[in-house]
Amino acid sequence: MAKLADALYSGCSIRKDVQVQVLFRARYGQTRTMRVFSLAFCILFSFLFNNSLLRSQELRSAFQKGRDAMQSASYAEAIMHFEQWSKAMPRDAICHAYLASCHARMNNPQKAFQSMISTVQLGFDDIYLFEADTVLQTMVTKHAKLAISMSSMFTGHNDPWIAFLHAAHNQAPARRFPFAFAEQNRIGRYRILFPKGYDTTRRYSLILLLHGNGLDPAFMLDWAMSFDLSSHIIIAPEAPYFKFNESVHAGTMKFSGRGEDQRIPDSLDDEVINHTAEWYHSIIAHARINLPITEKPALVMGFSQGGFFSTVLLTRYPETFSSAITMCGSQYPSGKVIEHLKNAKAFNRDMLIVHGKQDTTVPFAVAEQLADALKQAEVNYSFVSFEGGHWPSADVLDDILSWVKSH
Repeated sequence: MAKLADALYSGCSIRKDVQVQVLFRARYGQTRTMRVFSLAFCILFSFLFNNSLLRSQELRSAFQKGRDAMQSASYAEAIMHFEQWSKAMPRDAICHAYLASCHARMNNPQKAFQSMISTVQLGFDDIYLFEADTVLQTMVTKHAKLAISMSSMFTGHNDPWIAFLHAAHNQAPARRFPFAFAEQNRIGRYRILFPKGYDTTRRYSLILLLHGNGLDPAFMLDWAMSFDLSSHIIIAPEAPYFKFNESVHAGTMKFSGRGEDQRIPDSLDDEVINHTAEWYHSIIAHARINLPITEKPALVMGFSQGGFFSTVLLTRYPETFSSAITMCGSQYPSGKVIEHLKNAKAFNRDMLIVHGKQDTTVPFAVAEQLADALKQAEVNYSFVSFEGGHWPSADVLDDILSWVKSH
């Protein structure tokens, strides 16, 4: 009895549950009624658990469905999804902000204002979503009397829109509890893709693979598996900054190298890029100690924001990297890639630029400007364009693979 009581009190695992059942049956035996009751309880528990899981999956995807509908201008559909999400997550301020935006575009001023008020009451930090919404601003100006009658947030200034923004800033946690920023050291993670026929007695070439903003290493490694490499080990680190909102809404972890969700001021952008580049570079040293790789310089390859950091790494650490591949890569002036091209030239490094002509996320002109800068700096490069958007099409995979194998 003591063992049975201890097991029940401690919260049994599935294995312990089985042990308790066996112990109970061995000592006391179950009556028919008890067995029926136990079976019914298990069925009910299973039903409730599975139903809860299904509901949570549906609700988790409701936010993303709302975002997708909103981006395609299907505002009535977006409102339906956001309302479903807000019922399950009533304190999700960003959802109410999106509802306000959608109601404004559906010409529902009262509902738009109510969503705006709810957003501020929840302590919304991303005030820029309101500041950039000219449709909401126009609606507040047009229906100023209605707005003022609904909340004092729209009073205190001649312009009710300005009054609302002031109220939002004053209520936001960042205003009440201001931020300060400091450097930190932490343990970061990276994933490893071993080659086919992996043999620990061999030495392999190394590829550092960098994901884009809001992605993760597994996304890139799934793509890289299609190359079916036999002489390379690929390591893919998580970017150092966790994206809170996107991760919660997507139900999976998402990362960035720029720290957007931390609201780091632009004045620290240089430092953010420096530390991210240092983190990516430090992984090479760790890999050389723990993996059977050659001493020759590694190849760095990245997509989108990862493409930007691949150019940063090549130009700052040319002794560590032999070449860089930037796929649909962005460029930020604070990365100082152009200023450091002389380093790549001094070590005779080269670069492959792959970019889609119809890329609306990172315009094709960004790649053209990088190519011009490489040409002027006399850095060897190859520029492969393709018909497509913000992801390398199947047409350029052979070009990327050939570049990898040649380095």
